[in-house]
Amino acid sequence: MPSSRALVLAVLAAVIAAAAAVVAVPWSEPLYFHLDSAREWLATGRITDYHAIGYALLLAGALAAGGSAAVLVLHAAILAAIAGATVEVLRTSGLGPRGQLAGALAVTLHPLLVVNVTKISDTNLTALLLLLFVLVLLRVRRDGLSPAATAASALLFTALLLVRPNLALLGPLVPLLAARGGAAPRPGRAVGLVASAGGVAVLAAMGVNAAVTGHWRLADPHYAAYTFHNGTNPHAARHILRDTIGEYSTYRALEDEGIDAATTPRAELTTIYWRLGGEFIRDRPLDYAALLGVKVVNFFRPHYREGGRDRFGWVATAVQTVAALPVVVWAVFRWRARRWMRWRDGLLGLVVLPLYALPFVLTNTEPRYRWPLDMVLMLEALVIAARYRRRPAS
Repeated sequence: MPSSRALVLAVLAAVIAAAAAVVAVPWSEPLYFHLDSAREWLATGRITDYHAIGYALLLAGALAAGGSAAVLVLHAAILAAIAGATVEVLRTSGLGPRGQLAGALAVTLHPLLVVNVTKISDTNLTALLLLLFVLVLLRVRRDGLSPAATAASALLFTALLLVRPNLALLGPLVPLLAARGGAAPRPGRAVGLVASAGGVAVLAAMGVNAAVTGHWRLADPHYAAYTFHNGTNPHAARHILRDTIGEYSTYRALEDEGIDAATTPRAELTTIYWRLGGEFIRDRPLDYAALLGVKVVNFFRPHYREGGRDRFGWVATAVQTVAALPVVVWAVFRWRARRWMRWRDGLLGLVVLPLYALPFVLTNTEPRYRWPLDMVLMLEALVIAARYRRRPAS
């Protein structure tokens, strides 16, 4: 079976899965603020209260083209693009067409990605961008930092900054791999290419933000402070363990301080969030260290918050339990391969995982933030399994 056939079959499976989701899974808006921002943009040409504008702008385009039906088409297209990106990642990793198709089906038919077709959620878009960025990293590792790879890196990094600006830590992997690759350009040229790509990506993201929000910045400072405080206050650990997210702890912490969030100006709240979070770290370092551990556990645990609430809750519980296994399987495979796989082999999971997780652990974690990373870890486990028989003799 040629790779082109694997690609076609993977995309077809994604389309069928998306159609099944539209028929069987009710429309929902768990991250409604993205939809509110999209509607605000269409009505006023401006987004005033935002998290990250990339997904909201895609929603706005879909709504303008065909309303909610077009949003479903957009989500189906993202799932199909995930299938295609998976095939290319595995092909670049050296797997044959059957392995490419197997990996693409495992990712494309992942139940959490499929049900997101009918949800307002940026998880699938983040998964797509992460897979594409890993693909660029693999090609930079293989071919060096060519002008084409530099342009692709800049484009994808811009998209990441617009959708998930906290993933900026992944950017330095491009020059790191280029410097260590056999096809690396001369140091001066490499520095110029990397600096140009990074500068263009940051300026482009800031320019889009300026056009949409009126501010030249990479992220909303209020939301950054709010997210930081969600996971950095005396009540965060209890709420994270109970609700899988620390957002609700902020209101309790503000009540303790006698602060009414509803009547306090936004700019003043931003300062308060940073101040209270910093004071917690300074005054209770041991509690903060324990809280970091809680957030790590929360990031990797099953997302049980919605399970068990009705007679079909056991299905959600089972799905979430299985969905939390990729990191465990990957860790076992990586440990077994430690003597013949370096950190820069495979899909770079050993460095992608900590760089992806760290911004969440330092602010606020939730299991759903992990799902895009799970796709990379699943695929790397497959690559390790495929290479196992070809490993060097011990």
